[in-house]
Amino acid sequence: MNLYLDCFSGIAGDMYLAALLDLGLDISELRKFLEPFEIPQLELKSSRVLKKGIEATYLHVHVGGADSEHGHHHHHDHHGHTFNDIVAFLRRQSIAPKLIQRTERVFRFIADAESKVHGKPLDELHFHEVGQWDAIVDVVGVLWGLERLGVKEVYASAVNVGGGFVQFSHGCYPVPAPATANILQSAAIPFFTTPDVGEMLTPTGAALLAETVTAFTSPGTMKVQKVAYGAGSRDIGNIPNVVRAMALESTDTQADRVVVIETNLDDMNPEFCEHVLDRLFQQGALDAFLTPVIMKKSRPAVQLTVIAAPDNRLALTKTIMEETTTFGLRWSVLDREVLQREIRSVETPYGAVQVKFGSGIAQKAVPEYHDCLRVAREKSVPLQKVYQAAQRASEPQD
Repeated sequence: MNLYLDCFSGIAGDMYLAALLDLGLDISELRKFLEPFEIPQLELKSSRVLKKGIEATYLHVHVGGADSEHGHHHHHDHHGHTFNDIVAFLRRQSIAPKLIQRTERVFRFIADAESKVHGKPLDELHFHEVGQWDAIVDVVGVLWGLERLGVKEVYASAVNVGGGFVQFSHGCYPVPAPATANILQSAAIPFFTTPDVGEMLTPTGAALLAETVTAFTSPGTMKVQKVAYGAGSRDIGNIPNVVRAMALESTDTQADRVVVIETNLDDMNPEFCEHVLDRLFQQGALDAFLTPVIMKKSRPAVQLTVIAAPDNRLALTKTIMEETTTFGLRWSVLDREVLQREIRSVETPYGAVQVKFGSGIAQKAVPEYHDCLRVAREKSVPLQKVYQAAQRASEPQD
């Protein structure tokens, strides 16, 4: 299944984990998973609460015999462990390497953000939020929970960061808090503000979004299997302090959002075009192409068009500015509808060939050109014969 997070009330790590519990994650399994960890006197329990008329799951975390300060009170006045302490702790645990890597990436987002705020290298910083045991429970729990629930992709809305001021030991700072603002920037997370409600997006919440969310957009054509709510600890005016998580089932097609970047080039050496396109594809462009155009003063030129994931726009823009003669470009965000795609190997008289299969409102199979070319060269047969054989092998068998 896929997951859609509606962050109209922001999000914190405990709210994310509580939403997964409300979605069906078994808290007893979560306790069993965390039991071997070296977390002092860890106790977990969940309860049902009402937030502005919405029933939701609230997660209680007890560490060291006392309630940890969850929700939107995030130890801004206390020092915790260093980033290296967290990494060493994680690597002592008997958990899957992939989960360790993902957890480290989440804490790296927070650590880099705090390092930038304070102007100190990581090994000299004791982080306000990274070092707290409850943050470790939230991060590891969310990443493990997504895997346990079988979530393939996570989509999310723009995030409500709140508004007003948040208290630190050094004074009051505007919302979003400095570290949170840095994560918003580095992960290109879209957000909006609500005046005078305080902090609604925490550094841990932002870092978890940065690691787990595929795209901050509508997931497209989907069916809702279940709606769940994870509650925070505070009451914030008229806004229910919950994050809504919807378990989604795919329909016939997949919809997503792409950014289209364009610029016209009339003064660049045409020999450079091949290199420019190669660089763009290396940078993760979904597609890139050139179209002949006639510009002002009847000047022949080419229009460079790049299609990419929205979070890759800035990197691709930098490449275009560096590698072409343009001084500017234009971009827009578009929705697109695509078939569900899968690459499979089929057997032909000349050997195995990779084929792209599409399914949904239409069924199709297209042999991969470069794989057909490889086989044709290896077997010294015409490319067309390999391609046709792959097409025949891809047809449904009666």
